Amino acid sequence: MQSYTLFVLATLVSLLLSFPLHKLARSAGLVDRPDMRKSHEGEVPLIGGIIIFITIFAFTFAQTSNYIAPYFLALTLGVLDDRLHLKPYLRVIGQVIIASLVASQIQIYSLGSLFGSELMLNGYASYLFTIFAIVGLMNAMNLIDGLDGLCVSIFFVTLIILYAALNYHPAGFYIITGATLGFLLQNFRFYIKKKARIFLGDGGAYLLGLFLAVRLIEFSQGYILEGNIFNISPVLVLFIITVPLNETLGVMIKRTFFDRKSLSTAGRDHMHYFIADAVNNKVLTVFIIMGTAIFWAATGIGLLMLGATHSILLAVYVMSLVMHTSVLILASKYKSSHTAV
Repeated sequence: MQSYTLFVLATLVSLLLSFPLHKLARSAGLVDRPDMRKSHEGEVPLIGGIIIFITIFAFTFAQTSNYIAPYFLALTLGVLDDRLHLKPYLRVIGQVIIASLVASQIQIYSLGSLFGSELMLNGYASYLFTIFAIVGLMNAMNLIDGLDGLCVSIFFVTLIILYAALNYHPAGFYIITGATLGFLLQNFRFYIKKKARIFLGDGGAYLLGLFLAVRLIEFSQGYILEGNIFNISPVLVLFIITVPLNETLGVMIKRTFFDRKSLSTAGRDHMHYFIADAVNNKVLTVFIIMGTAIFWAATGIGLLMLGATHSILLAVYVMSLVMHTSVLILASKYKSSHTAV
């Protein structure tokens, strides 16, 4: 089957699945309800992750996937969280178990040529760091799921950039992009569609985060297929996921050292909320953040093409993190001062 045909079919399946699942989600109580922190109208089904998973599975049923169990568990954990609002420690335990299953098959051994030599991890260090990285990215993708279409748009752009950098476009690439686009058409706010029909949910965010983590680990450590090696620099990964990574680390730093607030506390102290308040347009905010993701990925790829060392790339990434965290802190202080007045 032609790749573009797969893309179109996956998009259509993703679109059509929403109709029966929409009713089932409402009857099962799998919906997001408005509250003090959420401004949407009415109860919106949290079925994005289920739609994406079923669509991908439908096209890869005859193929063997080493990660189908972890993907299913990630979706299940998120759906349970959406429905039952799990305690933070239960979410983390579940994520660690899922990451452990993946780490039993692939691990991060190389961190790149830093400070004059190849920085390698071995044994338990590699295993534990891999688990940490996977859990981190799952939560990072969930953290940026604050505006309609934002999390999936960042995933969509990141996936395209990753495969474009590798010049590698397998059938699975078209299936997953089609599945996410089908969901995005029902979640993203267009001028002719003023509100989202369905939401991604924690299940979807965890699923996309895990999928992205698996791909990045494979390609950053050297993916061999039919005698061909597909490989990117481990340090380049930081630039490919700069937006979710910086947001997660920035919020952690701000809350830990400046706010003295729990990391698990839900709040609106995120960059996408600050930008949305500043431009007063949520759709424009999504495009601004997508542009930021493209900018940093292009910066990392461009620096490598110009011959920059991995150490220089790491220094540039740290600079981006400092800038992001500083803006978060300043924006939070500005908002607090004006709210108090």
